[in-house]
Amino acid sequence: MLEINSTSVADKSMTVFLSGYIDITTASILTTYVEQLDELHHKTLSLNFKDVSFIDSTGIGAILKIIFSSQDQDFEVKLEEMSTELKDILEMVGVFRILEAVQRD
Repeated sequence: MLEINSTSVADKSMTVFLSGYIDITTASILTTYVEQLDELHHKTLSLNFKDVSFIDSTGIGAILKIIFSSQDQDFEVKLEEMSTELKDILEMVGVFRILEAVQRD
């Protein structure tokens, strides 16, 4: 199960708080949620992973989809407050390198 809550700040930034699993059964919930935010034209979208207890390859794919859509929609993505295990997984598969490359362009 994945729960998503968000807060918006006047400076056009938004934090999306994620809780639970990001896997094959929930990844589409995350991407759909973020796609609906596109209309709000935020400049920064922070994904807060503090309460994420599991992620699989489909969840990683959802994060990458958000990162690549940020390039088209002209907003910055920040990945925040993740466990050491999650950070190691995302580092190992290159998510941080991709994020850096996309946002450098």
